Amino acid sequence: MPSVALFGSQQIAVDFLRYLTMQDDVEVALVVSSEAEHDALLGCESLLALAKRLNIRVTAPLQGAEAADSLANLKPDILFSVYYRKVLPPEVLRVAPLGCVNIHPSMLPNYRGPTPTAWAILNGETTFGLTLHYMDANIDTGDILVQEVHGIDPDETGYELHVRTMRIGAELLRRNFRAIVNGALSPTKQEGPGSYFGKLKTGYTIDWQNRAEAIRNAVRVYASPYARVRTALHNKAVLVNHVTVLRDGHQYLLQGPGKIVDVLSGDALVVAAADGFLVLDEYELLPPMTETERTVLLRKGNRLG
Repeated sequence: MPSVALFGSQQIAVDFLRYLTMQDDVEVALVVSSEAEHDALLGCESLLALAKRLNIRVTAPLQGAEAADSLANLKPDILFSVYYRKVLPPEVLRVAPLGCVNIHPSMLPNYRGPTPTAWAILNGETTFGLTLHYMDANIDTGDILVQEVHGIDPDETGYELHVRTMRIGAELLRRNFRAIVNGALSPTKQEGPGSYFGKLKTGYTIDWQNRAEAIRNAVRVYASPYARVRTALHNKAVLVNHVTVLRDGHQYLLQGPGKIVDVLSGDALVVAAADGFLVLDEYELLPPMTETERTVLLRKGNRLG
């Protein structure tokens, strides 16, 4: 009977824990949670609450040699890190004889780091990947067990891709769990220098001197229910949730980045970027406009920024 210690957070860890507890010959020795307050706001169930309901031992994030000794007393055969928000110290990685397996939402060695799917959208990628790999002392550098590639939909937001990745990732874990604990997979070294992208900024302000497509990708990444990208119009903050790149904007002349060149029906704004035009078709002004302000603010020639 393999004994598992699960380090995790968010819906993917909840789904994987449910799978583990449905296996008659698997023991979950410990659940270590790194939940954040906004997880529930984004629709994730609580891994900690589920483990408690299932009478599984739970603890806060483990750190240092003393924590590793405590974990070793439980004698887990294998550790799984599933969207865990902390770096596991080497002492913990050495506890389980079958090692520690992490799931990472990119095709390693590319897009190492904490938010790879968001960076993939920001960088205009059309595909992303999922990797199951052993953990070592560095970040996302361990030997690879399984990889698969998936497409990114052209209008997919950062939140939508994150949720889809968790769903696909949970299925990848379920499909490969037995092969991992039975040693049926052949690990391979990561090849090439790869790439690393750090944490995203918590807020993003549009730089209208960027390319139109780059601005659109940033809007996608931060779209609701995330914080949305910001710009400004006179004394108003503008929170932008959706834009469309105007592929055929020959009727407009570039008049400097950020300038409003047209106002369409429904108050959609055509705005100049460095190399073309964007239609702001879903946005919010704060504080909200009065009717008098609307006639002054939503006019050709005004500039965002």
